Amino acid sequence: MTADEVLLCQVHHPLPGPASASVILDRIMPGLAAFQVERVHAHGVYDVEVDTGTTSAEDRALLVKEYLGRRTAPAAFDRLRQQASADPAGRGTP
Repeated sequence: MTADEVLLCQVHHPLPGPASASVILDRIMPGLAAFQVERVHAHGVYDVEVDTGTTSAEDRALLVKEYLGRRTAPAAFDRLRQQASADPAGRGTP
């Protein structure tokens, strides 16, 4: 896969409400949702970041569209691949 085929987008969202999936998961296995979020986003490398709490779906789509129109190299996917190649054991920091 090339960077032209992948867009890494981080989606920020407001704290979950009492019926959200992460809260329900936390009731079953306390701390799991927070652990997963930290682990999944530990690399901190994204092409675009959006916030569902402060922007509309249309505005978020426009942010992605604007990024695609001005994409520069290396894209987030390529940067992550370079990091993985430099540290194949995955012990370094992003």
